Amino acid sequence: MKRLKIGFIFLFLLMLFLSQQIIALENESFKNTIYGGFSIQPIPMFNSVTPWHTHFGANIEYERSLNNLFSVSLAAGIGPWADTFAEIKGRLFPFRKTFFLGLGIGIGFFSMDILDNCLLISPTFGWKISIGNQNRFFIMPNLITRFELYPSALFDKSPYPSVLASYDMEGYLFNISVGYSF
Repeated sequence: MKRLKIGFIFLFLLMLFLSQQIIALENESFKNTIYGGFSIQPIPMFNSVTPWHTHFGANIEYERSLNNLFSVSLAAGIGPWADTFAEIKGRLFPFRKTFFLGLGIGIGFFSMDILDNCLLISPTFGWKISIGNQNRFFIMPNLITRFELYPSALFDKSPYPSVLASYDMEGYLFNISVGYSF
């Protein structure tokens, strides 16, 4: 677990360094944003006494704006799908810094066994709302769905391997983040 944490910290610092080296296509005053977020996932429970079950999570994210249309970011967090996760995301702002479409790819960590962990693919739709006149503070509500791809299904030795066992869609997640630009 210690190696996993050290590797995660190294990956975060490497992405932070590399994002500083990207040359912006347009001149903007604030190119970097740091977010802290909270997520909630309501899950309908069929055949249960309670109709809903809810998962909670938290995340941090560093975003680098390339121009008014594109940004890249590195996110890490806990829950609600995996114990911990790390993702690299890209965002397209078709209306110039308001609504966005995003796609993330990352790793969900469940245990130290590599076959228990999964590859995450996360399509996102959201809204980046500026607070104040200087465009330094942001609130960013977004809706995320996540597909999990498990490597353990690649090593299934049964005579009838299940294709459905190799991936899972975990439903929808509502995330709200608060950010500061510099």
